[in-house]
Amino acid sequence: MSSDATAWRDEAFAEICFEGARAPGMLIRRGTKKYVHWEEGSCSLFDLQHDPHEKENLVTDPAYSDEIALFDKEVHERWRVEQLTEQILLKQRRNALVHQALMTGEVTALDFQPFDDASKRYYRGHGNWHKAEERDFLRFDSKGIPE
Repeated sequence: MSSDATAWRDEAFAEICFEGARAPGMLIRRGTKKYVHWEEGSCSLFDLQHDPHEKENLVTDPAYSDEIALFDKEVHERWRVEQLTEQILLKQRRNALVHQALMTGEVTALDFQPFDDASKRYYRGHGNWHKAEERDFLRFDSKGIPE
């Protein structure tokens, strides 16, 4: 790798495989162009230099048909789309099975919240403050305290 940033390839690749997707999405960003390929949906092409907020999809513009064909070809060469789709659907089926199992019987929340009586958390000017201090005092071993 060179320290000269101009020698680096100006490109990025991503897989879009979020929960609920019926097929994967693939993204190629090269130079000023960003191509997003959805196997079971409409694709998109943006020129980020002229349209940084991605409002004008160029995928239907005939002037870009050759470039879109090259991006599409690269997607299918770079990714095994059919295999990725099978893996996504299998993962979703497994998640549904686990969810069904977790919802059977008594449901326990994953975000554990221990019961804490706030009236006993702080010393409020009554009772024995020595016990409150003893209970809440942070203790350190002798190695952590400088002499």
